[in-house]
Amino acid sequence: MADEAEKKPAGTGLEAAADRIRETAKWLVVTFGAIAGVLVGGLQLTSLPDLSDDVRSDALFGYGLGVAGALLAVLAATIVMTAGRRTLDDLTGTGGSRTLREHLNEMTDLHGGYTSIAELVQKITAARKERTQAWEALQGAGDATKAAEQAKYDAAIERMGILTPLANRLLTVASFEHLRRTWVVCRVVIVASAALSAAGVAIFAANAAQKEKDAPAPAVAAQAVPVRVSLTAAGKKVHGEALGATCVTTRIDGIATASTAESVVVQVVPTSDAPCSPVSLSLARGEATVAARKSVTLPDLTPEP
Repeated sequence: MADEAEKKPAGTGLEAAADRIRETAKWLVVTFGAIAGVLVGGLQLTSLPDLSDDVRSDALFGYGLGVAGALLAVLAATIVMTAGRRTLDDLTGTGGSRTLREHLNEMTDLHGGYTSIAELVQKITAARKERTQAWEALQGAGDATKAAEQAKYDAAIERMGILTPLANRLLTVASFEHLRRTWVVCRVVIVASAALSAAGVAIFAANAAQKEKDAPAPAVAAQAVPVRVSLTAAGKKVHGEALGATCVTTRIDGIATASTAESVVVQVVPTSDAPCSPVSLSLARGEATVAARKSVTLPDLTPEP
């Protein structure tokens, strides 16, 4: 085991942590994308003409707020997924994030014996330039100078051999810190967006339910409701393929968008406990038990510290 630990590439732990962050962001994109789809296609707007002008305006405001919150969460999670690798230019005094550079400067074990990250970057940049110049000089050298130019090139290669591991380690840590900081900020945005979306749905539902006194009641319930679905054997046979092989069919989270005495329509929301495909199910009587929930549980994939 000790030998395996010694052979483990530098930065593997950070790369694994980065993968966990991006995996979390991916699930959030899928989840909030499904919720946005439910809000756009599931919330019924047909009842709005029956409402008074003020109530209709409030309902439309809530609808827009719900959709905007879900889309904003998707955008924030997408930013995390696409947070790219840092370059040496990002660590200079003229580029990148000043706070990231300051944080890296506090990590003295990254300096490789130099006084600062800036000095290390300067040495790496100079060594790369020297290697390129030495190679070009070697290619154009005649017989009389070829040996001397070869020696210069070999010396430049040796210096790069010393500096390259330091550069790779520095960029691995810098890239992870950039991703981690992006995640910290976007996580706050995602939580706020989820609350915003929930508030919008609540506003829409409360106002859409206020019919004019003489308006007829709808025959089908149209309010989106978080639910937990457990498929029966008959339900698994009908819907198992659409839900995917990894789906845990006894604890499917979703949002019921319409129901009658004989059936219910549920938009499936994938979670880490039940990674089902985000499909729309039309469940007939006897295919499942459906229980209302206060909220849909999002996947808990927060990376380990």
